[in-house]
Amino acid sequence: MDSLKFRKPLGGTVICITDEVIDRGAAVADCIIHAPAEHDITVNGIECIERNGAYFATVPLGKKAGKVELVVTDNTSGESDRVEVYAAYTPKKIFRVSVDDNIFAFQDIAQHADEYDSIFDNEYFAMYRRLHEDYGAKFHFNLFYTTPRNGGFNLSQFPDKYKEEWLSIRDWLTLSFHAHADSPANPYMHSSYDEVYRDCKQVMDEIERFAGYRGYVTTLHYCEATKDGIRALYDCGVRVLLGCFELRPDGKHVICYSVTREQFDTVKESSFWKNPETDMILFATDVVLNNHPCHEIIQKLERGAEDYPDRNFVDMLIHEQLFYKGLPGFVHIPDYEERIRAGIEWCLAHGYVPGLVHELITEELF
Repeated sequence: MDSLKFRKPLGGTVICITDEVIDRGAAVADCIIHAPAEHDITVNGIECIERNGAYFATVPLGKKAGKVELVVTDNTSGESDRVEVYAAYTPKKIFRVSVDDNIFAFQDIAQHADEYDSIFDNEYFAMYRRLHEDYGAKFHFNLFYTTPRNGGFNLSQFPDKYKEEWLSIRDWLTLSFHAHADSPANPYMHSSYDEVYRDCKQVMDEIERFAGYRGYVTTLHYCEATKDGIRALYDCGVRVLLGCFELRPDGKHVICYSVTREQFDTVKESSFWKNPETDMILFATDVVLNNHPCHEIIQKLERGAEDYPDRNFVDMLIHEQLFYKGLPGFVHIPDYEERIRAGIEWCLAHGYVPGLVHELITEELF
């Protein structure tokens, strides 16, 4: 180990700042430094306190979003070390609901385009509008390009007649790429740059055609990819990538784009982390709603708040296909809407407000 080194924060950490954090004087980077005993150590000119074999400093950040360079200096030896972190600002801590595997509602709307005056004539979209009207909730949908089910369909068949409607709801419902199709499982775990780029661009181009915009936040199907695959997403315009970031009972961290354990812990603790190798910002979902009944959703959110008190962003994930009755290969969840409501109501009761990732992770962090 180097004689002078940052232990914390990890380079790339995104520190989420809210007005409440500022009010209690906690808009800071908490630094832990490894250095020889009884040396004069400062971080950005702030004197460190030596305690229990390490050095500690608190560096103020303010409320301006962007990159912050932290420089630790050993004034005794003349050595220095530096890391780059990022400050992200939002007035209040926020939550969103993300929805994976979307394709069937788009197929239904395309098949009934002569009858549907609005996308909300579809029962699935109507449910999400109802949730938005009831709570102000905001949603992000990740889309497949194609499905062989119900006679087959792909996004090139989706009409552009609803483009103005898509644009009018963009403040609370956004769209992005997920994968080419539901099968195979783990489609991008070993994929090349070209394959990921092709699939992402195909979906993003269609979204731009029929909805009028391209977003920069997504979740990759099964949340695994090679570094080349992540670079392909970046070159397609993706800047922020959600994973499940699960810790199994055996201690193995999974469904997290093959990050190290230190990087995994940083994402869980801070909500977001920017990978300096790929420039991709990663974040974790807090609960997969379709995996838990309502009471367990509450328990999981409560436990997450206790384990990671500094997380100022909550993501709750669910999958489209479990909304439907009688879809072969999938088990319908009768309380699908109630599970979403349970998560939303917990967030609202605990001081979170509806929001989308781009409201917090702005272009200043790219």
